[in-house]
Amino acid sequence: MNRSQLKTRAVLSTGLGVSQIIAFGTSLYLLAILAKPIQVSTGWTLPWITAGMSMGLLVSASISPWVGRQIARRGGKKKVLVSSSLCFAAGLIVIGLSQAYVFYILGWLLMGLGMASGLYDAVFSCVGKIYGREARPLISAITIFGGLASTIFWIAGGVLLEKIGWRGVCLTYALFHIAINIPIYLFVLPDANAAASLCETEQKPKADLVRTLDPRLLLIAGLFMAEVFVASIIGVHLIYLLTQMDRSLGGAIAVAAFIGPSQIAGRVLEMTFAARLSVLTTTGLAICAMSVGLLGLAIWPEAAIAAMMVYGAGFGVLSITRGTLPLSLFGHEQYPVLVGRIARPIILTQAAAPTLGAVMIAALSPTAMLLALAFVVSLALLAVLVLGTLKPEK
Repeated sequence: MNRSQLKTRAVLSTGLGVSQIIAFGTSLYLLAILAKPIQVSTGWTLPWITAGMSMGLLVSASISPWVGRQIARRGGKKKVLVSSSLCFAAGLIVIGLSQAYVFYILGWLLMGLGMASGLYDAVFSCVGKIYGREARPLISAITIFGGLASTIFWIAGGVLLEKIGWRGVCLTYALFHIAINIPIYLFVLPDANAAASLCETEQKPKADLVRTLDPRLLLIAGLFMAEVFVASIIGVHLIYLLTQMDRSLGGAIAVAAFIGPSQIAGRVLEMTFAARLSVLTTTGLAICAMSVGLLGLAIWPEAAIAAMMVYGAGFGVLSITRGTLPLSLFGHEQYPVLVGRIARPIILTQAAAPTLGAVMIAALSPTAMLLALAFVVSLALLAVLVLGTLKPEK
């Protein structure tokens, strides 16, 4: 690979990484800071508020296979990624201006369109479409930036919240999508048809080569459903859980802020040391790290920072393997369609998780809830072990 190609890929990974910081920080991490102010301002209950995100994720799940097919056929630069930023911006504006609950929900429905077409699954599919099996280091680099989303937006959101209120925060976040993300997608991401793609073909992608009920595909979906269930609950409710464990709000935010840098550390390790391992082995090790972190927080709350650092490292690596595991097992020709296909059950799980998390908070102590989440993550490790015994279908 020559210097020009290296420079192009560095610019691409940096640009898309910044776009993911904004996309995640203004969507999935939005309510971690804004849920309580919204509740105080509007009088809506916490389950009602988190239900908005759940409904948005249901919309995301419903169209994710279509998004995968669009990327497989056309590359997705304008029709998918640019459209995602417009949907994010529109959704945030509607949420920020909403006085009635119905408009709050409408805003989240628009956000759901943005999440389906502008988060990791869509971005990884676009990169995989262009670079084929060489996409793994690019995906890893993009997720290193993405790992900063929670830290940057939890801290920045807290600062902005004090100055302009939760509605002003939403409107400011909408501007980020218009002023930053759309130019990145238009001017940084190459067109798939013009790129030197390893998977370039004039034929329709051969997605039908893999059956929907292929046990490997089901296990991949299952293990990431377990992972995303836990990660979504932690992402939305961790700060509240920590306050229930006798930490101040500032102390809880400080502990939670360590997850972002730890994700980055885990992803750097994946790009260096773990790059020599199989993707399946890396996935198993990351799941173990998540489990250990949750158990550590439950059993030894005084070591919350260390526990969240271990958890964050594992979670960070799994964000990479969610993109690279299907690519490794099935190849690049089917990759965008398969990512869209497995995204539906994963996003449905993600949609249910915040509301179920609120129910768990009401029914369980913080310690019991963390132990239950650690058990769910351990089920993902079982899926990895079974996956390692299966051979490709002929």
